[in-house]
Amino acid sequence: PVHKALPLRKVYKQDLLWGLPALLIPIVIYTMTMCRTLYVGDSGEFSAQGTVLGIAHPPGYPMWVLLLKCAVSLFQPWISPIFEHQAARGAFLCAIVAGLATFFLYILLLKLSHYRTVALLGSLMFAFCYHFWSQALFSEVFILNVLFTVVTMLLMLLW
Repeated sequence: PVHKALPLRKVYKQDLLWGLPALLIPIVIYTMTMCRTLYVGDSGEFSAQGTVLGIAHPPGYPMWVLLLKCAVSLFQPWISPIFEHQAARGAFLCAIVAGLATFFLYILLLKLSHYRTVALLGSLMFAFCYHFWSQALFSEVFILNVLFTVVTMLLMLLW
């Protein structure tokens, strides 16, 4: 027998309002727990390269360095005292990118499951799993890769 796939669910404005917690809750929690100074690994290198638009070690991560340069320019210490150190600006950028990744994951799960609560709980569970949360707290490129992966999966599903 031939099995037909379920039709994909349309996303309405009310669905996007249900997805706001998937965007805002992780950003708030990650901002409260983010590293406000340099962290081990490549975070110091990325923080420095984001200021001067330099090239980090191969492969260089040009997209992350450009986004980090924008974050360093936008998030100034007069906006909030948490932006006093340049590394904190990169960590806040990671928090925003991680929140966007969980929001797009909410939309992806909504289209697959057809249930708002399932999509919201699934995206929040992903947002607060250990490995994802640990990478969202300091300036690192892995969260941007997760965002690109989720958006690519969503676009493939829509195609």
